[in-house]
Amino acid sequence: MTCPRTARLLRSAGPGKPAFRPEGNSSKKDWNPTPWMGGMKAWNFARDSVEWTPHEDLTIIQVRRVAKGCLSYIIGSGDEAVVIDASLDPEIYMDLAQDNRWTIRHVMDTHLHANYVSRSRELAEAAGADYLLYRGAKTEFPFTPLEDQEEITFGNTMVKALHTPGHTPRKPKLFDRRGSRVYRRHPVYRWVGRPDLKADRQQAMRKAEQLYDSLQKLLSLDDGMRVLPANIARSVRIGEPVIFATIGELSGSLDLLGLSKEQFLQEIVSRIPPTPANYRRSAA
Repeated sequence: MTCPRTARLLRSAGPGKPAFRPEGNSSKKDWNPTPWMGGMKAWNFARDSVEWTPHEDLTIIQVRRVAKGCLSYIIGSGDEAVVIDASLDPEIYMDLAQDNRWTIRHVMDTHLHANYVSRSRELAEAAGADYLLYRGAKTEFPFTPLEDQEEITFGNTMVKALHTPGHTPRKPKLFDRRGSRVYRRHPVYRWVGRPDLKADRQQAMRKAEQLYDSLQKLLSLDDGMRVLPANIARSVRIGEPVIFATIGELSGSLDLLGLSKEQFLQEIVSRIPPTPANYRRSAA
């Protein structure tokens, strides 16, 4: 890797190891790295955010956990906001809302998952907001149920829920009023959401069929529709622009989206990787 001499280097280390001593190539080239205080545990929660204003009465802030590739959103209009898939300390979202003079009215998770510990319910309680999940979500706590095609109003706009099961049984996508953005779990940028987790083979095949139908529903949308993901398969580069892809870009770049239903089912089952070692414990 080549770095300009003016670049600032941050140095971290594994558990129990100091990050203060330059080692290897950094000392040979007279670099003076700044230690990342807290090591890898702190890096796990490192974040940045980027703001996008598609039009005058709508602002979207993409909040990124840079090490994990987890993305959440605070969407503001007028003096109100909604938060989608919160994965960081609730104070982070509340501070962003306060900076923009927004009151958080709704907080929602696009589905129950084990990608990370959701902070959405905690945020809703702290902000005095509704906590929304798709109707039928199996939980041991109360929530406000969402129906397919239901509109969630806030400020001068709204988002609409679209039921797209497959990766999980109850999983909505969320569109803004102008229909130009969709906020979805597990982007189809390089892959599609796996249907096998927490399912036997028969259930996985049934979920794969649902997944195919859901993807066809999304592909029927306008090619210019922007898809804003909540997970990406890499780290986030600090300061990079809003991460998104259009429906047209996705349909032209992922071979699975051009297959027939029978071909899709055969292909997706053959590509499924091993179940993560800690998944069953995390999803319990």
